[in-house]
Amino acid sequence: MKIRESLLIILFFFLNIFIYTNIKTALLYSLFLLFIILLINKIEKFFYEPKNFSRFERQIINAIIGFGVFQFIWLIFSFFSGGITKTLLIFFLLITLLFFIKNKEEKTKRDEIKLNLFILIFLSLFMFLILYPPFSQLGKPTSRGIAYRAYFSSDYLKHYSVIRVLSDYKIPPPNPYFYGEKLHYYWVPYSIPSTIFPITKNIKYTTIGWSVISNLIFLILLFYFTLNYFSSDKYKLLKTSFWSISAILFVSYEGLFLIFRKGLSNITDIFRISRNYNIDALTRWLWHIPEVNTLLRSLFYTPQHLFSLTFLLLYLHLKKKNRLKNSTVNLLLASSLVSSIFIGLGFLIIILFDYFFKLFKEENKARIIKESIITITLSLFLFFFFYLLKIIVLGERNIFIKIIPIKLWLGFFILNFGLFFFLSIPTLIKNFKKNSNLLSVITLTSIILIFRIEGFESDISLKFSLVLFLLLFLSSLEFIASFGEKKPIFHLILILLLLPSVLTSIIDIKNSSDISNKNFTFYIPKEEFIMLRWIDKNIPKSKVIQTYPPVRAPFVSIIPSFTGCQMYVGDKMHGRIFLVKEKLYKDRINRLTFLLNNPEDLKNKCNNIDYLFWGLKEGNYFHKIPKLKVIKKIKKVFLFKIKE
Repeated sequence: MKIRESLLIILFFFLNIFIYTNIKTALLYSLFLLFIILLINKIEKFFYEPKNFSRFERQIINAIIGFGVFQFIWLIFSFFSGGITKTLLIFFLLITLLFFIKNKEEKTKRDEIKLNLFILIFLSLFMFLILYPPFSQLGKPTSRGIAYRAYFSSDYLKHYSVIRVLSDYKIPPPNPYFYGEKLHYYWVPYSIPSTIFPITKNIKYTTIGWSVISNLIFLILLFYFTLNYFSSDKYKLLKTSFWSISAILFVSYEGLFLIFRKGLSNITDIFRISRNYNIDALTRWLWHIPEVNTLLRSLFYTPQHLFSLTFLLLYLHLKKKNRLKNSTVNLLLASSLVSSIFIGLGFLIIILFDYFFKLFKEENKARIIKESIITITLSLFLFFFFYLLKIIVLGERNIFIKIIPIKLWLGFFILNFGLFFFLSIPTLIKNFKKNSNLLSVITLTSIILIFRIEGFESDISLKFSLVLFLLLFLSSLEFIASFGEKKPIFHLILILLLLPSVLTSIIDIKNSSDISNKNFTFYIPKEEFIMLRWIDKNIPKSKVIQTYPPVRAPFVSIIPSFTGCQMYVGDKMHGRIFLVKEKLYKDRINRLTFLLNNPEDLKNKCNNIDYLFWGLKEGNYFHKIPKLKVIKKIKKVFLFKIKE
């Protein structure tokens, strides 16, 4: 790898992360990425055939493979090392040894350098325009308190908690929202920020840095993925640029639907009304059906799911170029599964269908059967591993299936996937005639989305919708490229048809930045925030600190997010998504309610709580201050000590 190219890619990531965080966070993530790329660059030929890929493209591919490898290295070392120092020292030692392996390198062509610079600058500006507005408002002080716009309040503050608990390297990690339970959640992708956090000591910047690096890797790969579909002409770069960003911005027609639904006549009314619905998942608000995500919303809130989707995208990218080895298929599948179980399941379905159709096409059926057995065995092993680590638990929920009416089903896909839903149809019909696996995969995932599964509807529809859209986008690109090469005016017509869908993205960006909307923004009172910062610096992370969840927001627990300490019982939403038994959750809430109504019993009857956080909500609800030992007081916010 030429030093010039290494410095280019690291400088690119450094500058992008620095815009949203600070020098320390940007430097750490950039160095981390450099070591990851160096590691895989020396052994890339074991994962795929590097031929026909530009040097810069290979670096991005190596970074993604490196992220997958790192997750498993981190997991192994976390079991035995017990700390970040040993993990990083051993990891960097491996890289140092591999650095002495000599690889033959061809010279980079001048045209490739220009293309790489264009991609970096173009994607940096694009990402800045869509991400900076909401990210700059994250945790911003306001007259009402420290503001966290939905869904940042639930997703990002959950990220804070998981990163903090994993930075202690306790595997499996404890549930920060429920003392004594293990964390039933796919926490492995948090290995990267949890490695960085003990050095930065800044949970907000660590989490944003993780989002930025995940988003950039995905966007660059998406650009190269799209580039493959267009022939070499003077408009190739222009077409690639438009269609790659269209997957992010020109998707949902929900904003347009809102205009017709409400009979709106001007742009002011559109943005005013949209504040009442929090435009994301508008079909859920109006039709009471499962929620669907877009790539744009994943860029905002859920880097772990975008991270998982990136491994699927790389699989499709390498497969299209016929440079995919079976060992890499299994690595990418495993990496996707540990990053997001539901997206990984979609990935597994695609691979299994691919094996199934290969049996009818290829002569060497024994090899296909062998590869499929290896993949199935790996998947079963991973699920067993998830069960041992308590990432998943069995028998915790009753699942009820309710079929969505067909008229809503059709509207569901048209509104959420827009023009790409229609553009994919010609390719799907063509692939059906060729016995391709793509139609079957989309049909199967579509059927799954039709069902509303109570208790898990968000998990299934939100994650599977990302997989489904990626496949629809792939099918659409194939049609656009084949038809559009013959009739260039076709691209212009499609652009005009897509433009109305950008309204939804504009509303999404605006709403995600609008912390003045109290209906969809969570505010932490300033005195409570100051108390949380004091606890973070002065109270050991092993201590249990309790608020009274019934009087607080049902989707946020401030203690684990901002202090790193555990709670005896946390908010209701995280009890649900972290699979705490409903009866056990209710029992603890009832016990806590009794004890707080009789605070003199706290010392004698509750051995699990070390401190009581008595904020403004608790004070207004109970109308009294417990007669307990005060450790810290900030105006009307108290921290009481329960255990001596």
